Amino acid sequence: MGTSLASFRVGGGIVLLLMSLAMLNGQTGSVRTRPEEEAEVRDEKTSTAMF
Repeated sequence: MGTSLASFRVGGGIVLLLMSLAMLNGQTGSVRTRPEEEAEVRDEKTSTAMF
């Protein structure tokens, strides 16, 4: 009753998919952003995503 290699591959693929979608959408992390940086991002709302 162990964890198979295939389940690690699927889990890693899901993590990579979520990270790539966040990068395409241009989402910034909220952990280390100052209010000035958040205001700058809100002002520049031009998306370069291609989907």
